[in-house]
Amino acid sequence: MLIDILWPAHMHLQISSIEEADGKLIVVACGLQEQAHCPDCQQLSARFNGHYHRHPADLPCGSYAIQLSLTVPRFLCDNEGCSRRTFSATFPTILRPYARRTDRLASQQQHVAFA
Repeated sequence: MLIDILWPAHMHLQISSIEEADGKLIVVACGLQEQAHCPDCQQLSARFNGHYHRHPADLPCGSYAIQLSLTVPRFLCDNEGCSRRTFSATFPTILRPYARRTDRLASQQQHVAFA
């Protein structure tokens, strides 16, 4: 129930475990997307092409730093006219492409910096 509050369904993540290591909590999760739009041609694809891992930081919880361990699905673009062959699923409500921290952590850090 607590996981549903901290990680709502609209984030498209399934939390599989939470581990403690070196004074931080590692949230192990995987993306639930079964299809995604190609970022170049916007064609919808459901052709799965493996996955890759991301490890962004998230908001701290109590005295623990939070590190995400995300398994991100990859897809094949079926559009023959598109130059992109593969692309990964995105998490627009929580994490930008190539980001090393979640949007909510970045926002909190900005508020502190401007204060």
